Amino acid sequence: MKINPYQMLSNNQAMTELQRKASAWQDGLRGKTPDSSGNGKSDSVEISADAYNKLKASEMSASSGRDSLSISKGNKEGEFSVGLSDSAAVNRAVRRGYIEVNGERLKLDDATKREMLSVNKRAQADRAKAFNQYVTKHENAVAEQQAEALRQALGGDAFDMLDFILGGKTSLSNGKKNEGVSWNNFEWKSYETQLNVSFKGGAASITGVNEKEVILNKGK
Repeated sequence: MKINPYQMLSNNQAMTELQRKASAWQDGLRGKTPDSSGNGKSDSVEISADAYNKLKASEMSASSGRDSLSISKGNKEGEFSVGLSDSAAVNRAVRRGYIEVNGERLKLDDATKREMLSVNKRAQADRAKAFNQYVTKHENAVAEQQAEALRQALGGDAFDMLDFILGGKTSLSNGKKNEGVSWNNFEWKSYETQLNVSFKGGAASITGVNEKEVILNKGK
């Protein structure tokens, strides 16, 4: 039978113990570790790399009006990449004339706006092309599966004869929904308009605009 150690303490003692542990935990977050007396002393607190990266990521933010934008660290300290995923987000940001990154409002000058619209035009075409490729891969897989099912049902020779008579169209979909081929089996890419932002010398600025490839589904 397990015994809760706090059951052996009076209510006041239990409350005092809980408060001490809570205080020790808060001190740990502030970079202090408690000594045996419960007093905090200045010392470092170890944190895993994964936990640190999650903490830093939670401190980053990017938006344009009500639009929440993606943000990631750049290659150098103080640099960030802000992504606008579609044409609507780009057009709204251009119309507003600003974006906000880590709480700082950055004005979009006319040159930046023109470049954003130009990059978005290319990204939009690439998004459509990538989506069509994604759909085609799925349709081809469905057609192959249906062809194999028909071959097994008719027998190899009968299927080949039917395929010849119909001009190779026996593998096309017959209008029935096929559940055997998952969309998750295929890679799906998208393309977004990316703004490069720098926080250096006490000032924030947009240093460039480019198109970025994004993997929406890795495939199998």
